[in-house]
Amino acid sequence: MNSNSTKLFISFCFSILIISSCSQPDVNYGGVGGGLPTNYITILKDRVKPANLTVSVGSTITFLNQSDSNQTIVADNFASLVSPTLVPTDHYFFNKTYQDTIIYFHSVEHPNLAGTITLRP
Repeated sequence: MNSNSTKLFISFCFSILIISSCSQPDVNYGGVGGGLPTNYITILKDRVKPANLTVSVGSTITFLNQSDSNQTIVADNFASLVSPTLVPTDHYFFNKTYQDTIIYFHSVEHPNLAGTITLRP
């Protein structure tokens, strides 16, 4: 490769890097959530981390599936939180605009693996 070809190749790679870092991810919002994620709950094989999270009303929470299988997050009342099926490495944004305490299950298959989200004013 000559000097001009090398410079052109580096410029091309740099441009692709800049463009890809500015693009929005393809996200399934599932009818709730949105905005920029501010809090993360990681879904692991045998637990969620953190198990208890307290955030301000209106904060966006991102569930991130880091397990090796598909997962679903469901509230104990089966109404205030129901995520789509999350494949490994997938994520789900969740957002509520009112004060509440939500107890949720890691998935219907693992009801003993629970967590709590407290939304405060």
